[in-house]
Amino acid sequence: IGAGLAMFIVPRVPQDVKTMTSEQLRAIPTRGEGKHQVTVFMDTSCPHCRDHQRELFPALRDAAEKKQVRLGYQVVNILDGASLAGSRLAACARVEGIGEAEIQEALYELALRWDTLLQASSSASVAPVSAPASTSTAQAAAPGKLRFDQVRDLGVQGFKDSAQQDKLRACIDKPSAAAQAQVKASNDLFMNLKLPGVPMMFLDGQMWDKDYPTLLKLIASGK
Repeated sequence: IGAGLAMFIVPRVPQDVKTMTSEQLRAIPTRGEGKHQVTVFMDTSCPHCRDHQRELFPALRDAAEKKQVRLGYQVVNILDGASLAGSRLAACARVEGIGEAEIQEALYELALRWDTLLQASSSASVAPVSAPASTSTAQAAAPGKLRFDQVRDLGVQGFKDSAQQDKLRACIDKPSAAAQAQVKASNDLFMNLKLPGVPMMFLDGQMWDKDYPTLLKLIASGK
């Protein structure tokens, strides 16, 4: 476990946060097998979500590969216009039939590369580019943030096939009805559960409010 993992502040569960139903759990795409299901709610524009990805995802990925856990990510867009590119990335990839393991790896790569691109963007004197006209949140990036098109291009780089990248880029700019439905479903689930923010993690439908090393030990034990 990474040295920084134990230092994560795990949120207390607000009284009005709901438990996920078995139907909601089954609807979430997952990778891996196992007795337990871990569900992570995240927004790609959220710095704490990216920290969460960098620190915790490798351990959860290993557990999924060892068939100790079913791991699912719900990518919501609640922070800014650029986060819509991240939620569409996951939705479009699922509509294209890309495996959940590959999608999660791409989201991890996005988190790893984000700050490097942000630093490069901050030092470059480039005119801002807005999101596509079809996006209701078409805005230039605020200082310290990435633009919609930057998140889109950075996200598709996580997929190795160039033809696949082209399809995903086109879908993110102009999503199909199926992709739009997936984005809406993720956001609706986040709102219906009354989550106070991101990242938020659930174990078997219950919001996890203990430390993350304890979670990993529980998963590995098979109890």
